[in-house]
Amino acid sequence: MDSVNEPDFWHQMYEDGRARWDLGRETPVFVRLAQSGQLPPGEMLALGAGRGYDARLFARYGFTVTAVDFADEPVQAMRQMADPAAPVEIVQMDFFKLPQEWNGRFDYILDYTSFCAILPARRGEYAELCARLLKPGGLLIMLAFPIGKRGGGPPYTVQPDAIIELYSEHEFSLAYREIPDDAVPARRGVEELLLLQKGGDGVDRFTAVSFQAATNDPPPLIRTPEERFADLPGYPFAPHYMEIGGARVHYVDEGQGQPILCLHGEPSWSYLYRKMIPTLGVYGRVLAPDFIGFGKSDKYTRVGDYTFQMHTNTLKAFIQQLDLREITIVVQDWGGMIGLRTVAEMPERFARLVIMNTMLPVGARKPSLAFRAWRAIAVHSPILPIGLIMQMGTVSRLPKAVTRAYQAPFPGKQYKAGARAFPALVPVLPEMPGVAAMKRARAVLSEWQKPALILFSDKDPILGGAHTFFRELIPTAVADTIHNAGHFLQEDKGEEIARRIAEFLARKL
Repeated sequence: MDSVNEPDFWHQMYEDGRARWDLGRETPVFVRLAQSGQLPPGEMLALGAGRGYDARLFARYGFTVTAVDFADEPVQAMRQMADPAAPVEIVQMDFFKLPQEWNGRFDYILDYTSFCAILPARRGEYAELCARLLKPGGLLIMLAFPIGKRGGGPPYTVQPDAIIELYSEHEFSLAYREIPDDAVPARRGVEELLLLQKGGDGVDRFTAVSFQAATNDPPPLIRTPEERFADLPGYPFAPHYMEIGGARVHYVDEGQGQPILCLHGEPSWSYLYRKMIPTLGVYGRVLAPDFIGFGKSDKYTRVGDYTFQMHTNTLKAFIQQLDLREITIVVQDWGGMIGLRTVAEMPERFARLVIMNTMLPVGARKPSLAFRAWRAIAVHSPILPIGLIMQMGTVSRLPKAVTRAYQAPFPGKQYKAGARAFPALVPVLPEMPGVAAMKRARAVLSEWQKPALILFSDKDPILGGAHTFFRELIPTAVADTIHNAGHFLQEDKGEEIARRIAEFLARKL
């Protein structure tokens, strides 16, 4: 459709009220970026700026913004909505014809619905345009939309990985990517934030917590007293800590070699992997972090401060701070939802998957009765009996000392906010945050070509049937059953599971 190259086409779209890409306000994801303080103010070029909502947003945060569009209606609207407190240079021009004098002028290029509006045949020309306009080290900030493979347009669908590859041909490297939970509801799952750096070195420039919105009211944190963890049976591992987003995060770090990343679920902590760590430590560097709110990690005291996005960001930042690559990820329960989401968002860092008793819900099916009962207990129980929950999720009888170890992180009600929050965060309805990320994880795993081991137990009333889903989803999946084990199969059969994983790691790729 050659008419998309003409300003009258877009002018008429605005005039007829068909500019459905126009939110009528600032883009929430860009608001968060502007508020984060992680992008130093500089010269910014907004390409295909429309009515200029996002251009004025960044101008208010000290950026020197030039907004370009070639259609009359949006340019006139920009001029009418001009804000003296947020000055924007407005240029009406076909951005493919921007002057050579602008070469190397800008620190940032901002793109939301510009890349998807041009004919796909011109995308290479667009990437070349960005390359000549940005300074060395400059950033292209793109909210890639709409993700998909349908024909027709505009808007023409995009594939984030293809965008990254295209820009790599023009000496850009990926500095950051994110599936935003704060996208407008109608666009969740069909847009992804990409930051591409001109002349970058291929190393992540930002961590997953870089763009958390700044706040004057940080969530209150508490820390379980260290004496609660004295003399835990079977847990001799030295503690290690790092700070992520203002919270201290604990992790076990045992062995050497390629990383084996073990993720716990609800309401357990790294103690759950104690029977597996010695065996796995022979085959690689075993890392078992405690999510915020659990184990020896700091804890928010308000249930509302725990989100799926926060936990995912924390895990991604953990991986980035330790610069982990060629990871074998071992997941169970919420560790699977967070871990496999992370695999989908940074797949280049992962070499193998071990998936146990977990799920990737997208709100399409009613949760099981067992899950609904567990969710009700977590939300409404006045005491939330951690030890009893762990015993209900295992087949073997837990010794009192082991039960106390699982209770150790939670000396009082205020320490249990994270444990109360997890069940309510499971995306059981299509409109819930996290559904888009779960769909993306499913899509990535459906094309997974690296090794994958599926180990589900035979006596898990909540997630036992999900093994079939993963076996059918992942092309490379090898599946087996852990017999006489409950939901917390690491507790019931930790040594056996470790041997199975060791055999999996020993196989040649």
